[in-house]
Amino acid sequence: MLLEDEENTASVSIWEMLTGHATTSDKIYLVVGIITAILSGANQPANLIIFGEVLNSFNAQDESKRTEMINFLAIMYVVVGAQMFLTQFIQNYCMASFSAKQTRNIREEYFKSLIKQPVSYFDVQDQGMLATSVMESTLIIQDGMGEKFGLGVQFSCSFFFGLIVALYYAWQLALLVCAIVPVAGFVIAVLAGVLTKSTEAATGAYNLAGSIATEALGGIRTVAGFNGEKHW
Repeated sequence: MLLEDEENTASVSIWEMLTGHATTSDKIYLVVGIITAILSGANQPANLIIFGEVLNSFNAQDESKRTEMINFLAIMYVVVGAQMFLTQFIQNYCMASFSAKQTRNIREEYFKSLIKQPVSYFDVQDQGMLATSVMESTLIIQDGMGEKFGLGVQFSCSFFFGLIVALYYAWQLALLVCAIVPVAGFVIAVLAGVLTKSTEAATGAYNLAGSIATEALGGIRTVAGFNGEKHW
């Protein structure tokens, strides 16, 4: 978020991008959030395994054994549900706290860099757009670092663990489904590109509208100073 030329920016890793403005406590929040997101992702395949065992238990010939197995699986459902609630709560709390702190740090760094700029910089820049764009950009960063990043890790782990379970129980059907994954990935990539372009257009329009509103509100004091309300 520093006001530098694009030629001076360098590519960084995902970890460096996430922790570039993070303290030690912020990194702990991030690590705990990622771990709980991985556990949350493993819950869906676990639920499918338990549900499959419940269906298989109905085929047991011994009624007492069937009842005992169903009771055990019901308890396992309760345990997995409690674990899911706990991991989801910790995941959302840690990721939200981490993203909020990073957003605040980025805004502070942006402001520090902004006040160091020469006066000539503000002669060629739209002051209203500077204020509006930083709010819009940091809100997107907060959303991406927080809930969306946690859900991304969770769903990725859910897919990975689900694929392992599918290959173990029905590898022929799993390989058939895997053949469809590249097509689905291509469609998602196209839709993501369209969504990115529309988001950029909406952000530009929002910044322009915010700039006009900021200049209009800032000019109210000037109008009142010259007693020009009647000519407004």
